[in-house]
Amino acid sequence: MHFILITTTVLKDSTEQLEKMIGSLKQYENSREITLSHYLLVQNFNESRHKDLLSKIQFPSWSKLIYEKRIISLSEARNRMLGLVNSDPDFQRKETVVAFPDDDCWYPDGLLDFIAQNITEGDTEFIFCKYASAPVQANENIQVAKASYGDVVFNASSNTIFVASRVARKIGGFSEDLGVGAKYNGGEDLDYAIRSFRESAKTCWCDLPLVGHRDKDSSLRGNYFVGSALVLKRHSLISLSSCFHYFRKLSVGAFLVVTGKMPLSNFLIAVFGKYQHV
Repeated sequence: MHFILITTTVLKDSTEQLEKMIGSLKQYENSREITLSHYLLVQNFNESRHKDLLSKIQFPSWSKLIYEKRIISLSEARNRMLGLVNSDPDFQRKETVVAFPDDDCWYPDGLLDFIAQNITEGDTEFIFCKYASAPVQANENIQVAKASYGDVVFNASSNTIFVASRVARKIGGFSEDLGVGAKYNGGEDLDYAIRSFRESAKTCWCDLPLVGHRDKDSSLRGNYFVGSALVLKRHSLISLSSCFHYFRKLSVGAFLVVTGKMPLSNFLIAVFGKYQHV
């Protein structure tokens, strides 16, 4: 199975996290079952930073580096790489999966083998899991289950979603109104995950942290509330479940406002605002 991985990073003094991420992918350098194309958009680029990056990280042959002098939003960066992926012959293959790992996550040994097995044997088109700073190593004894809309809302993130190429081609890119550096902070991966869920013939998930990433910080809920709330609003008419999750989100927002953890203006945007969708 072929995996197309899409990542962006901002060049800075420390490359430790990116090194760990790239290092976790090198387990597949000699694999016959798993092949990779890793698109990496490097932001804040200049010649000196570039030389420093290449001196610290030995990129595999399947790494495709793209450079941007500015710092752009996360969604714009991903869409730029998806534009390049559209001309990649592997993207047209049925046996290709697309994923969006952040530059500070890592894939424990055997993760992509586990994903490939479940997609191949179960005709799954969208699969996701949890993440944690101490992830569980995937193996043949770990089970997946059919995913509900609520499972997607609570657990799907850019680091943990794996989408069949047919679905990725069908749903397009990310809303550039959403995500870090955009009009509304956050929500872009939730929107992409919900659209993948709606398009996929079968969606499965694993209720375990199979991807490595720093743990969720509940104190940051207010920072990403608007983006995710607007996404839930847009999809709220799909079903009773989707409607419930939107109003549940509003109740969380009301609590954040009352407790002084979020301004009222953010709550009002979640009620009356909208974003440009793909």
